[in-house]
Amino acid sequence: MRFDLLIKGGEVIDPAAQGFNVRAAPGKQAKVVGCLAGGTVVRIDNGPVFIAPTSGGSPSTLDVWWHIGGRGWMVQQYLHG
Repeated sequence: MRFDLLIKGGEVIDPAAQGFNVRAAPGKQAKVVGCLAGGTVVRIDNGPVFIAPTSGGSPSTLDVWWHIGGRGWMVQQYLHG
């Protein structure tokens, strides 16, 4: 994952996966406001936001969130350049 690609907004949701939740705020506890299909081209317009793990585990890409323009927040794990 190259952060410079994310900052420029040139990202495509992982085309190999089925669907992805988009949330109202960063974090797994936030309300789901939509779902995007694999292969959807998105524009990153804010982030990253790091959410510390609640179980005392080490930080991972599951804790980094980016805002998808006009849609909501998505976890970094499913974004790639």
